[in-house]
Amino acid sequence: MLYALNKIKLKKLFIGNIDIMVISENPKINIYYNAIIRNLCKLLQIKQNQITIKATTNEKSGLIGDEKFIAVWSSILLKKI
Repeated sequence: MLYALNKIKLKKLFIGNIDIMVISENPKINIYYNAIIRNLCKLLQIKQNQITIKATTNEKSGLIGDEKFIAVWSSILLKKI
């Protein structure tokens, strides 16, 4: 993570916002939501309003539905300083 943050800073960029989608049958992330936000803010040195986290299940389908995997997609908007 520090490697990526250093690369961002070297290119004179900063994180505008982060959008995260979690697909999981278990665990449900709602009980971890605030902790995830807090930790990401601390680690990435950004504000809470710059992070959006959404979650869904895979409707008991496939390996995610069988609770063997969790999938996470994210997109990060980088802006020039």
